[in-house]
Amino acid sequence: MIVVVEVLIRTMKLRRLAALLGVHLDLSPVDSTACPLPLDDLPATTKRQMLCTRRVTDAWPFSRGPCLRRSLIAGHLLRHFHPALRLGVIGGETQQFTAHAWLEIDGRPLEDITSYRTFGPPPVGAER
Repeated sequence: MIVVVEVLIRTMKLRRLAALLGVHLDLSPVDSTACPLPLDDLPATTKRQMLCTRRVTDAWPFSRGPCLRRSLIAGHLLRHFHPALRLGVIGGETQQFTAHAWLEIDGRPLEDITSYRTFGPPPVGAER
């Protein structure tokens, strides 16, 4: 699965790729007060899928940051929960920007993202 996602990330627009994998790309502002959804609150099979996905993507040598690949693969595995793929940045005037991707289920992130802010919607016709 990771090989397919790697190829598709490089050849397909992100909105289309997310839809193909059953994940909604949400570029609206992040609710920084949303309480993260602990993996322990998910069914055991789902938790195992998330942990295995993390192990594989963390060892993947073809990207510097595994978060987008991990979010797309996990989103596909969890598509029956209707997850949303979120993109954000941290940093600013005095520090380098760092991008991050994560999943949300029912508006709750699967990790702590309080420091990140979303990019906002892209200009019309400039979706990627």
